[in-house]
Amino acid sequence: MNNCRRFFSYILNFELMTGNGGGDPDVDKLDDKIENAWTAGKDVGTLSGGMLKKWYVEGWYRLFNEQ
Repeated sequence: MNNCRRFFSYILNFELMTGNGGGDPDVDKLDDKIENAWTAGKDVGTLSGGMLKKWYVEGWYRLFNEQ
């Protein structure tokens, strides 16, 4: 579970910069935004567009965000 919390923190860091959230995101656009966040010095760890979309689609983002 510790890895999930760490990964969720990467998502939050990403969203602080991009304002991204929810919806049905395009993976390529997410990858570009993640690259921009990383370049700007945000701790986005191993976050990828595909994994971020999976978190949104599977409901994991909502589950962690509601805690």
